[in-house]
Amino acid sequence: IRATPQWTLMAQDAFNGVELWHRPLSDWFPHIVGWTTAPTELERRLVAIGDRVYVTLGLHAPVSVLDAATGKTLSELENTAGTEEIIWHKGTLLLSTRTVTPEKISQKELWKQLVTQDNSPAYNRDTAGDVVQRLKSAEAGGDEAILAFDTSTGHLLWKKDGADVSRLKTTTLSAGGDRVFYQAKGDVVCLDLKSGKNLWTVSAPTMRIMSGDTIYCADNETIVALSAETGKARWTQPSSLVQIKDLFVAGGALWEGGFQPAPGKRSPVWGAYFVSQRNLATGEILRRLEPENPGHHHRCYENKATDR
Repeated sequence: IRATPQWTLMAQDAFNGVELWHRPLSDWFPHIVGWTTAPTELERRLVAIGDRVYVTLGLHAPVSVLDAATGKTLSELENTAGTEEIIWHKGTLLLSTRTVTPEKISQKELWKQLVTQDNSPAYNRDTAGDVVQRLKSAEAGGDEAILAFDTSTGHLLWKKDGADVSRLKTTTLSAGGDRVFYQAKGDVVCLDLKSGKNLWTVSAPTMRIMSGDTIYCADNETIVALSAETGKARWTQPSSLVQIKDLFVAGGALWEGGFQPAPGKRSPVWGAYFVSQRNLATGEILRRLEPENPGHHHRCYENKATDR
């Protein structure tokens, strides 16, 4: 685990698994930062659509457009350094960005040195906390923005920055129909896809997922289903958990997953994962799934769900 990391973007033939090409990444988020510490938005930096791949070829790199068959760089989108999330929707590329500050660069260089040292503080549980916190604080700095590009021309369609995206919540950037959605300062915001015009803004619990024409928001007390058209609440239900980790739409139902306290305790116990299946139209609980084996830990990477 202490080997010097060599990050690579690789493409394989989906039919037989033969490697088509690979591209080295200049750098990436440090691989030794403790469990659950790596940002979840790192999983949202690679999009492959048709014969194009959109990716950041480094931790703070701008968005590169690659040929999917060869890996050759076709272009680089201007002023996209610090991109943290990439979404493609109906020919529009939506990016969540954060400016690359001198502190970010210095912390990145520090970690390059730390992972090559035999007695690095990053390897010691007692000393790693401080250096990891400095890294996280640096990465959270900078000015947020949302950019929309026309993928046929590479031209910028619109940009939202400043107060419009202050305290932008990571992994909430979404798109459906002709609209874009995200959450900032506790408000769910709806924009026009092509112009970026604000269509509505609604205060809501944490935005979790968009499916069809509904946005589902939840905290540890309330679950709310918002209309993507108007932002109005379609239904509101109390949470069945004391700590929600996931909301999924699969198999024609809403699935609420997370934690409950152990008998005689108020706080949730790490490991035992409870699930409630809810009616999409009303939020009514249809059934509950109780864990038989509480030993599994829901950390490291985000959970996923499918119709199966």
